[in-house]
Amino acid sequence: MTPLARVIEALLFLSPEPVSLADLRDASEQDEWAVLDALTELRDGLHGRGVELREVAGGWALASRPEAEDAARRLLSRPRTPSLTPAQAEELEEQRRGAVEHGAERRAARLLDQPTLGQRGGRRLRGHAADAGDLGP
Repeated sequence: MTPLARVIEALLFLSPEPVSLADLRDASEQDEWAVLDALTELRDGLHGRGVELREVAGGWALASRPEAEDAARRLLSRPRTPSLTPAQAEELEEQRRGAVEHGAERRAARLLDQPTLGQRGGRRLRGHAADAGDLGP
């Protein structure tokens, strides 16, 4: 496959809508005849594959072959989680950071509020050094 045919294939793959011949010409910076030759080469190269090149709605598009329609409907009918916008992702990250920081603050507060061994009546363990103020008599 020629480099131009590969570029045209990539442009069609990336576009969610059919791409006009003029737009393919402008994007590839090639003349109309070169783009048409590349489209023919691409169509021939896709023969027998799962996708095909179609001329639709005044432009060109890659589309799945009709025999894949039932499987494609099953795949695409599954519920999807919508993508987050950058602002939503930033807000979610700020909330997550806040929850982590809040959780760490709560754990630290609980630790600071716990009585020391001496306050709980703890005993001194043989072989372990400890502050005399933290241990009972």
